[in-house]
Amino acid sequence: MNIISVVTTDQMGAVAKITGLLSEHNIDIESINVQVIGADGVVHITTAQSQEALEVLIQGGYQAITADALLIRIEDVPGALAKVSQKLADQNINIRSMTMMQRNMGYNLVAISTDNNAKASELLEAIN
Repeated sequence: MNIISVVTTDQMGAVAKITGLLSEHNIDIESINVQVIGADGVVHITTAQSQEALEVLIQGGYQAITADALLIRIEDVPGALAKVSQKLADQNINIRSMTMMQRNMGYNLVAISTDNNAKASELLEAIN
């Protein structure tokens, strides 16, 4: 799975412009997460059409990058995400991005991108 990260200025309508651009190209957004960091906005998007979406966003003038992500399933209980994060930290694996994708029937699907996805995948395999 790929997560596309778009950096834009924090301004009214920024998300509408990004999602509108993708819609114009018939790109279906599976999940979206928006954060404001200072004067910037960071939009994380997942889609089955990640390469096409990345190209559309770059051609549209956006600063966009993509990163491979691991998709894990964890229990929807207090501390579950902390446990995952700590396991990674204990093995010196840095989390680059983390997005809660879905919450359903006592479980969460979480997309995690790290500086060592292969090692993280092995470590977290027991959780899935």
